[in-house]
Amino acid sequence: MKITMTRLKEIIQEELEMHSDVDSEPHTCGSDIESDDEGYMTKSQLYKIGNYALELHDMINDYDDLPEWMQSKVSQMAGMIGDVKHALEYDQESEELHQDEEVYDSYMGEDGGESMGEDY
Repeated sequence: MKITMTRLKEIIQEELEMHSDVDSEPHTCGSDIESDDEGYMTKSQLYKIGNYALELHDMINDYDDLPEWMQSKVSQMAGMIGDVKHALEYDQESEELHQDEEVYDSYMGEDGGESMGEDY
């Protein structure tokens, strides 16, 4: 399925609008709950990056001759954000595998399931 650039921009804008509460609502934590705001701050920064990316995309024409430093910065950002995405994907998949192993181990028992044959 092909998607047009216009439709892609619409989808990104819709997603940014759906998640605009990340940047607009104050973030509060209960005093009795220990909280680390790293996730919140990262989401806020990603929201800004998404908005800036859309604006830059609209400002640049296909045949614009951008200075090398601009091209370099955009290339570096694309690489760095890709690195973060892939690292998070790996961490999430590793955690899911670990959880699956724990479920399997608890199902099989400490003896690796060998006693299951004795009941039949």
